[in-house]
Amino acid sequence: MKLSTALLAILLALPATLVAAIRPEFAELDALPNTGTLVVPLSESGELPSMLDSTLKENLKNALDTADFKSKKDESITLFSFQTYERVIVIGLGSEPLTARALQDLGGTAVQKTGSDNSERVSIVWTDESAEPPWPAAHIALGLQLGAYNFDKYKTNGEEEEDDDAAPATRFVVHSTEAAAAAEHWQNNWAGVADGVYFARDVINEPANVIYPESFVARAREAFSGVDNVTIRVLDVRDMEQLGMGALLGVGMGSARPP
Repeated sequence: MKLSTALLAILLALPATLVAAIRPEFAELDALPNTGTLVVPLSESGELPSMLDSTLKENLKNALDTADFKSKKDESITLFSFQTYERVIVIGLGSEPLTARALQDLGGTAVQKTGSDNSERVSIVWTDESAEPPWPAAHIALGLQLGAYNFDKYKTNGEEEEDDDAAPATRFVVHSTEAAAAAEHWQNNWAGVADGVYFARDVINEPANVIYPESFVARAREAFSGVDNVTIRVLDVRDMEQLGMGALLGVGMGSARPP
């Protein structure tokens, strides 16, 4: 079986319903709560967000000065039980212009820094809507979802599985001045990309006795079930021989299962 370039491209546009994962949310800056975990991105030359409580800003500035926090890229600091918040996490952005990748890295760092967080809500503050690309909050959300990926399908801790009444997963909310536009941009452009990445990571992480040519085809067909304008073509050995795909056929000879 050969996974065509066209199918790889389509995988990046899987509908959002295919993946059970955190779903980033969006909210306006004036809806910022004063509980849970607060994530504050900070550039080397930047100021703390103006919408933060004045006392919080002053105490946070003092804490950062005391810790000699320079806001270098990838630098972070976690402050526990800080005023009304369970945790306040400041993530350095450095001094370079923010790219889409940098914003996605910010989201990934945020979710990884809160991975052991028991807060019901993690709020990420974003105030610079002049940054490129447009709707930076949507790129932060993409980083959040990709950073939250964890393949633990076969992991157990020796205990009974939790019941359906278990505590809900932490909510991740990106607060910005363009929340509605960012949410629309996320849904139309990036939610499917995140799901495509999850699909690819899942099939890569599965052991070879679970994912092999036939089962991969079955999983792909299941994933695309009900999706319009998608055609899946599967090539067997004879097809590949006719197409001169000798390298793939040669690799396939090392398996009990034909390509």
